[in-house]
Amino acid sequence: MAIVKAYSWTAPRMPVAGIVPLVWVNPNDRTGTADFVAGRIATQILPRPAEDRVLLVFQPTGYDIEDHIRKHTLHEVLVHGMDLTVAQGWYRDFYKGLQRRGANVSIIVMDEETGISNWALELYAKNDAKLAQHLHEVWADSAVQLAMPESLRRFTAEMVMNKERNAVNAWNDWVTGIHDRAMARHLRASAG
Repeated sequence: MAIVKAYSWTAPRMPVAGIVPLVWVNPNDRTGTADFVAGRIATQILPRPAEDRVLLVFQPTGYDIEDHIRKHTLHEVLVHGMDLTVAQGWYRDFYKGLQRRGANVSIIVMDEETGISNWALELYAKNDAKLAQHLHEVWADSAVQLAMPESLRRFTAEMVMNKERNAVNAWNDWVTGIHDRAMARHLRASAG
Protein backbone atom coordinates (compact mmCIF):
# COMPACT_ATOMS: atom_id res chain seq x y z
CA MET A 1 0.00 0.00 0.00
CA ALA A 2 1.40 3.35 -0.99
CA ILE A 3 1.13 6.05 1.67
CA VAL A 4 0.69 9.39 -0.05
CA LYS A 5 0.66 11.47 3.11
CA ALA A 6 0.55 10.83 6.84
CA TYR A 7 -0.38 13.07 9.76
CA SER A 8 1.56 12.74 12.99
CA TRP A 9 0.22 13.30 16.49
CA THR A 10 3.58 14.65 17.56
CA ALA A 11 6.27 16.41 15.59
CA PRO A 12 9.34 14.23 14.84
CA ARG A 13 12.68 15.57 16.04
CA MET A 14 13.84 15.65 12.44
CA PRO A 15 11.32 16.54 9.69
CA VAL A 16 10.23 13.50 7.71
CA ALA A 17 9.05 13.91 4.13
CA GLY A 18 5.35 13.18 3.74
CA ILE A 19 4.59 13.34 7.47
CA VAL A 20 2.72 16.42 8.63
CA PRO A 21 2.60 17.06 12.41
CA LEU A 22 -0.70 18.31 13.77
CA VAL A 23 -0.83 21.79 15.30
CA TRP A 24 -1.98 21.46 18.92
CA VAL A 25 -4.29 23.85 20.71
CA ASN A 26 -5.44 23.46 24.30
CA PRO A 27 -8.56 25.38 25.40
CA ASN A 28 -7.16 25.20 28.93
CA ASP A 29 -4.19 27.31 27.86
CA ARG A 30 -3.74 29.92 30.60
CA THR A 31 -1.07 31.94 28.76
CA GLY A 32 -3.57 34.42 27.37
CA THR A 33 -7.02 34.99 25.95
CA ALA A 34 -8.56 32.80 23.25
CA ASP A 35 -7.65 35.49 20.72
CA PHE A 36 -4.04 35.48 21.94
CA VAL A 37 -3.90 31.70 21.52
CA ALA A 38 -5.42 32.08 18.04
CA GLY A 39 -2.58 34.44 17.12
CA ARG A 40 0.03 31.96 18.28
CA ILE A 41 -1.65 29.09 16.42
CA ALA A 42 -1.99 31.20 13.27
CA THR A 43 1.80 31.62 13.10
CA GLN A 44 2.10 27.81 12.96
CA ILE A 45 -0.72 27.29 10.45
CA LEU A 46 -0.15 30.06 7.92
CA PRO A 47 3.23 28.84 6.61
CA ARG A 48 1.67 25.48 5.71
CA PRO A 49 -0.03 24.58 2.42
CA ALA A 50 -3.79 25.06 2.74
CA GLU A 51 -4.47 21.31 2.66
CA ASP A 52 -2.03 20.63 5.52
CA ARG A 53 -3.44 23.03 8.08
CA VAL A 54 -4.48 20.31 10.51
CA LEU A 55 -5.51 21.49 13.97
CA LEU A 56 -5.71 19.14 16.95
CA VAL A 57 -7.98 20.55 19.64
CA PHE A 58 -7.02 18.89 22.90
CA GLN A 59 -9.49 18.51 25.79
CA PRO A 60 -12.29 20.18 23.86
CA THR A 61 -14.72 20.79 26.70
CA GLY A 62 -12.21 22.96 28.50
CA TYR A 63 -11.66 20.95 31.68
CA ASP A 64 -8.35 19.99 33.20
CA ILE A 65 -7.02 16.57 32.32
CA GLU A 66 -6.64 15.57 35.99
CA ASP A 67 -10.38 16.07 36.42
CA HIS A 68 -11.56 14.47 33.20
CA ILE A 69 -12.83 11.34 34.92
CA ARG A 70 -13.58 12.65 38.40
CA LYS A 71 -15.34 15.92 37.66
CA HIS A 72 -17.53 15.22 34.67
CA THR A 73 -19.51 12.24 35.83
CA LEU A 74 -22.13 10.63 33.66
CA HIS A 75 -24.78 11.56 36.18
CA GLU A 76 -23.99 15.25 35.68
CA VAL A 77 -24.13 14.88 31.91
CA LEU A 78 -27.26 12.73 31.76
CA VAL A 79 -29.29 14.29 34.54
CA HIS A 80 -28.11 17.88 34.69
CA GLY A 81 -26.63 18.32 31.23
CA MET A 82 -23.14 19.52 30.41
CA ASP A 83 -22.42 23.19 31.03
CA LEU A 84 -20.58 24.29 27.92
CA THR A 85 -21.11 28.04 28.14
CA VAL A 86 -17.51 28.81 29.10
CA ALA A 87 -16.14 26.52 26.42
CA GLN A 88 -18.52 27.97 23.83
CA GLY A 89 -17.21 31.47 24.50
CA TRP A 90 -13.62 30.28 24.26
CA TYR A 91 -14.23 28.53 20.93
CA ARG A 92 -16.12 31.47 19.48
CA ASP A 93 -13.28 33.90 20.27
CA PHE A 94 -10.61 31.43 19.17
CA TYR A 95 -12.14 30.67 15.75
CA LYS A 96 -12.93 34.34 15.15
CA GLY A 97 -9.28 35.09 15.93
CA LEU A 98 -8.15 32.53 13.36
CA GLN A 99 -10.55 33.89 10.73
CA ARG A 100 -9.46 37.48 11.33
CA ARG A 101 -5.86 36.45 10.69
CA GLY A 102 -6.77 34.50 7.56
CA ALA A 103 -5.64 31.26 9.18
CA ASN A 104 -8.22 28.90 7.73
CA VAL A 105 -7.93 25.30 8.91
CA SER A 106 -8.31 22.37 6.50
CA ILE A 107 -8.91 19.66 9.14
CA ILE A 108 -9.92 19.92 12.80
CA VAL A 109 -9.26 16.88 14.99
CA MET A 110 -11.05 16.84 18.35
CA ASP A 111 -9.33 14.90 21.13
CA GLU A 112 -11.72 14.24 23.98
CA GLU A 113 -10.89 12.48 27.21
CA THR A 114 -14.20 10.98 28.29
CA GLY A 115 -13.40 7.43 27.29
CA ILE A 116 -11.13 5.21 29.34
CA SER A 117 -8.03 4.52 27.32
CA ASN A 118 -5.36 2.00 28.22
CA TRP A 119 -3.15 4.74 29.68
CA ALA A 120 -6.05 6.05 31.78
CA LEU A 121 -6.79 2.59 33.13
CA GLU A 122 -3.14 2.13 34.02
CA LEU A 123 -2.71 5.57 35.58
CA TYR A 124 -5.98 5.85 37.41
CA ALA A 125 -6.43 2.21 38.35
CA LYS A 126 -2.95 1.94 39.85
CA ASN A 127 -2.51 5.39 41.31
CA ASP A 128 -5.96 6.78 41.90
CA ALA A 129 -8.81 5.00 43.63
CA LYS A 130 -11.23 7.61 42.30
CA LEU A 131 -11.65 5.84 38.95
CA ALA A 132 -12.95 2.74 40.74
CA GLN A 133 -15.11 4.97 42.95
CA HIS A 134 -16.49 6.76 39.89
CA LEU A 135 -17.34 3.54 38.06
CA HIS A 136 -19.05 2.06 41.11
CA GLU A 137 -21.07 5.26 41.55
CA VAL A 138 -22.16 5.03 37.91
CA TRP A 139 -23.34 1.44 38.31
CA ALA A 140 -25.12 2.33 41.58
CA ASP A 141 -26.88 5.41 40.14
CA SER A 142 -30.46 4.52 39.16
CA ALA A 143 -30.77 7.51 36.80
CA VAL A 144 -27.63 6.48 34.96
CA GLN A 145 -28.71 2.84 34.89
CA LEU A 146 -31.97 3.83 33.16
CA ALA A 147 -30.00 5.61 30.45
CA MET A 148 -27.31 2.93 30.14
CA PRO A 149 -27.68 0.82 27.00
CA GLU A 150 -28.13 -2.95 27.30
CA SER A 151 -24.80 -3.43 25.53
CA LEU A 152 -23.10 -1.94 28.60
CA ARG A 153 -25.54 -2.96 31.35
CA ARG A 154 -24.55 -6.62 30.98
CA PHE A 155 -21.06 -5.73 32.22
CA THR A 156 -19.97 -4.68 35.72
CA ALA A 157 -17.72 -1.90 36.93
CA GLU A 158 -15.18 -4.57 37.90
CA MET A 159 -15.12 -5.87 34.32
CA VAL A 160 -14.23 -2.38 33.08
CA MET A 161 -11.59 -1.97 35.80
CA ASN A 162 -10.13 -5.37 34.89
CA LYS A 163 -9.79 -4.14 31.30
CA GLU A 164 -12.03 -6.79 29.78
CA ARG A 165 -12.01 -5.69 26.16
CA ASN A 166 -15.75 -5.89 25.46
CA ALA A 167 -16.62 -4.10 28.71
CA VAL A 168 -14.18 -1.25 28.10
CA ASN A 169 -15.32 -0.92 24.47
CA ALA A 170 -18.99 -0.81 25.53
CA TRP A 171 -18.19 1.87 28.13
CA ASN A 172 -16.19 3.97 25.69
CA ASP A 173 -18.81 3.66 22.94
CA TRP A 174 -21.47 4.96 25.29
CA VAL A 175 -19.64 7.84 27.00
CA THR A 176 -18.00 8.97 23.77
CA GLY A 177 -21.39 9.06 22.08
CA ILE A 178 -22.82 11.18 24.90
CA HIS A 179 -19.84 13.50 24.78
CA ASP A 180 -19.84 13.83 21.00
CA ARG A 181 -23.53 14.77 20.91
CA ALA A 182 -22.89 17.46 23.52
CA MET A 183 -19.84 18.67 21.57
CA ALA A 184 -21.81 18.84 18.32
CA ARG A 185 -24.39 21.09 19.98
CA HIS A 186 -21.62 23.13 21.55
CA LEU A 187 -19.73 23.65 18.27
CA ARG A 188 -22.88 24.62 16.39
CA ALA A 189 -23.58 27.22 19.08
CA SER A 190 -19.99 28.47 18.91
CA ALA A 191 -20.10 28.89 15.13
CA GLY A 192 -23.28 30.97 15.30
